Amino acid sequence: MLNHAESDTTRVHYATAPPFQSVYSLAGFNKFGNDFDVIHALARKELEDSYMGLVFALVPWLQEAWEYYMIKKNACDHTKRAFLTLVLTSCKCFVESAAQFRIDNIHSDLEFFNYHPFNSTQFEEFTCILRNKQNEKRPQREGMNRALQYFERGDVQNGMSAFGNSTVKAVENTISLVEERLEQKLEQKLEQKLNNMQNTLNKSLNKLCKVVEKTGRKGRRNDDDSSDSSDEEQEDVEDEEQEDVEHFSKRQRLPASSSSSSSSSSSSSSSSSNVGSFSKDDPTTWNLKDATWLNRMMIQPKPTTIKEVHDEWEIGWNENPPLGTLEEKYPRGKWRTKRTALGQEIGRRRIIMTALHNAAVERHCQSNDSGDITITNGDTDQLQQEVYVHKNATTEDEKSKARSYAALRSFVDKVLRPKQEGHSVRSLKMSRVRAKGLVNGN
Repeated sequence: MLNHAESDTTRVHYATAPPFQSVYSLAGFNKFGNDFDVIHALARKELEDSYMGLVFALVPWLQEAWEYYMIKKNACDHTKRAFLTLVLTSCKCFVESAAQFRIDNIHSDLEFFNYHPFNSTQFEEFTCILRNKQNEKRPQREGMNRALQYFERGDVQNGMSAFGNSTVKAVENTISLVEERLEQKLEQKLEQKLNNMQNTLNKSLNKLCKVVEKTGRKGRRNDDDSSDSSDEEQEDVEDEEQEDVEHFSKRQRLPASSSSSSSSSSSSSSSSSNVGSFSKDDPTTWNLKDATWLNRMMIQPKPTTIKEVHDEWEIGWNENPPLGTLEEKYPRGKWRTKRTALGQEIGRRRIIMTALHNAAVERHCQSNDSGDITITNGDTDQLQQEVYVHKNATTEDEKSKARSYAALRSFVDKVLRPKQEGHSVRSLKMSRVRAKGLVNGN
């Protein structure tokens, strides 16, 4: 054999390492999953950003080797780097598959679920995030699967209809996400401008206080100089006013009988006016057949937390009656007729209150308590935690951003609403109505 360097580098590379990209594709390890069903990999970004501890816990030496060769870029051959990449990708898929088992409630008897990291709270959090991601994509996935089933049976018309419905749903979700992002940007910009205005106002107030303080010092000096003369003038004025008061009281003095009769008549008239009086704080005084007094009532524009929604429903907002009491006294929305936008917002608040009530009922049944079922701060806090999970908020800064009206609306529409009884049937009917409208519009 010749003693010189090998010139056929292609042969050398394929002899020492196979084409790993092809191996990844054949094994279903594509990062974006172009050639296989990626329902278990919808939370890959969250896994890589916040839950890599679950991945590195599977192979003890993997984290140290990855940092040494891949992050610090220490010298090694291509085969070793490709091997580490393949092991890391396999561990990610293993964690995602285990989370999918937990979501599907299958293979729960597998022994590895009894060991770390699959018995940790971090794994449960990741499972919850993956479940929420799948719920967001479920309508589109179900629509596409339904369309493919129709096409396989040769029913092209229903297949195209199902495909159109899923497309409309996907567009609606995209528009909703865009609106949510725009609202968040607007809120951030408005908050920044308000902070700047507040700082400017504080500076102006500080300057004004200094001016007032200087003026007060000069005024006190002048008052000390003229105190003697002003005291004498004040005594003269008080004597004249006392004489005028005595003269006026003599002219206006009335008999005792007339004064007593006038006082009794005024007290009787005031007591009679209180009979049948209206009070918005007392539901027993409301006219249940006429709700015109509520025509101009406004609800809280943009509540940011579950607690604010609960308080408005049970206590009221801005000195308004509680929304729960209004919905009870005026059933089927009689107090808000012809106010479509208000009805939609009330509907979202009702969904939140229903979720809180269900949580209270479940807690009441588990505790075997014989008392009344009441919603506690623990129930509101628990549902608020679900909002954080829905928005992937783990740090305090992320949770602060998740305390917004846009986050609440997204949580209701994408998490709580699909859990309601009969939602899938209503959603399918509305999709058909929209599809017919699009066809007629064309």
